[in-house]
Formats: sequence, C-alpha cells, structure tokens
Amino acid sequence: MSCKAGIYTANTSVQALAVGATINPGTIVRRYGNQCGNPIVNLSNNGIILNEKGYYNVIANVTDAPTGAGAVTVTLYQDGQPITGAVQTNTAAADSDATGVTVPAMVRVINCAGSTITAVLTPGAGNATNFTFDVVKL
Repeated sequence: MSCKAGIYTANTSVQALAVGATINPGTIVRRYGNQCGNPIVNLSNNGIILNEKGYYNVIANVTDAPTGAGAVTVTLYQDGQPITGAVQTNTAAADSDATGVTVPAMVRVINCAGSTITAVLTPGAGNATNFTFDVVKL
C-alpha cells in the first residue's frame, strides 16, 4: 500500500560552501505521512531520506551569495549519483550578486531500503543564505 507523504525543510542560516559541498537542508518545517510509526520522508544528516518505494517530486530552492562573479550551479543527487537533468545554473555578475536557483526533479525509489536526496553546489563557491527542500510522495 502506498501512502502520500511530504516534507518541507528550510535553512535560513548562512552556509559557507566550497565547490562540491552538500547544502545543509536545515530543519523540518512541515512533514506528514507515516507508515508503521516511521516517517515516509524524513530529514537525515545533509539530505532527505525516502523510506518507501514509489515516485517522489523534489524541488530544491537555493539563494546563493557567491564569492565571485561566475556560474552558480546546484545539482541534485540520489544516493550519491547525480539525478539526470536535475541541474540548474545562474550566473552572478559580481561577488555581491545574489542568485536564486530552483532545481526540480522526479525520482523513483525501487525498494524500501531508503534512498537519500542531497543538493550540491557544483561548480562555484559561495554562501547559501536560504535553502528549502520540498519533497512529496506521489
């Protein structure tokens, strides 16, 4: 039996990020959906863990204050592998030019062993000043 579930996390603290750093999703703002007393989607270290097989809609929103002019790219990963097409880039004109990046994806979990979604800053370095994860099980 498949249940609807969702999570919304936010991190409004400034995060100094090096190239290739995983963005910390912060804390849970809203979460719903349990199976046998365990959350179907949950916050786990620097990612979101998906605990039930099926399809999930994922949206990551990042506001970045880059350390210099150039591209700011955010890539979503599932279990350490880049999600095909889940890459968005904005270009900062200067180090004081904040950029907003929204990365949507639909992912699939094949078994119930759990799958982890993370957002990584690649390439470019900077300070993430706001980061939200919105994940809904379809």
